[in-house]
Amino acid sequence: METKSTVKVIFGANLLEIPACEVQCVADIRSAVCEIFSLPDGIPALLDGVSCDNGQPVCPGNVVEFVRKAGKKEGFPLFGSKLDKAGNYPKPEYDLIIEPFAGSAGYSMHYGFGTVWLNDLDKDIYDVWQYLKTADREDIERLPELKAGEDIRDFNLTNPEILLMGYAVNPYSTGRRYICTKWAEKGREIQEIKNRLLHSLERIRSWRITCGDYRTLPDIEATWIIDPPYQHGGKHYNPKNHKSFDYRELAAWCRSRPGQVIVCENELANWLPFKPIMTMNGRKKNYREYIWTNIAAFMRKLRRAV
Repeated sequence: METKSTVKVIFGANLLEIPACEVQCVADIRSAVCEIFSLPDGIPALLDGVSCDNGQPVCPGNVVEFVRKAGKKEGFPLFGSKLDKAGNYPKPEYDLIIEPFAGSAGYSMHYGFGTVWLNDLDKDIYDVWQYLKTADREDIERLPELKAGEDIRDFNLTNPEILLMGYAVNPYSTGRRYICTKWAEKGREIQEIKNRLLHSLERIRSWRITCGDYRTLPDIEATWIIDPPYQHGGKHYNPKNHKSFDYRELAAWCRSRPGQVIVCENELANWLPFKPIMTMNGRKKNYREYIWTNIAAFMRKLRRAV
């Protein structure tokens, strides 16, 4: 397909080309992209880098880019989680979502209204998800709301509750935390996390939760959300495991997954040909999120939709 006879469509790291003869204006492209990526009405569009409205005609060689802000947060704030970023990723193409490195499972919390399988080698993460799978509303509501300086170990809590609360008293921390920070108190983090979980408990009950090596997962068609410890920076997750992590083996495994595959990383990674998907505002500095995906499936669906 020659570039001069197509219109390029960009969303995050995804670059698609649509035959120009099949679309007349931005609205035509918007309809197709919204169907594929589950975008909300009114998402801003740029035509050759300039803001445009739905009626703007498109011509061969034009570039249409859709720009989306991060969505609302879901779940609990684990280091490296996708809680407020999941809406920027392609929507699931399969009813089954599998997260081999689940963490706080931001993608599943955002899109997981079908069948979800969460796996994590970290026993603490597994224990938190098992707790949430069986918890009732009263369990969540009675979790204490700490003030700065208070220690969650001073409260009558189970070990999974202490682990869960640790992510609230020191959000996005890299390990176990027990003391409530001033930032967590000021931002009402515990209250916010409790409210998010209360909205999600019912659907979490049906999820499958396992604790094991990613290589033990079966070769089945699904939407695979693969968010491993980052190649550079992943030592913060689990220093011992990260040191011996084989990214070449992981790359081959990712490429072999049947179905839709989305792999997450940062800008320093080189074990797959990652592309930038968005820029995020961090607590200390901005950073860029990268993904690799088997985009051919999306190109085929887009051509069918337009």
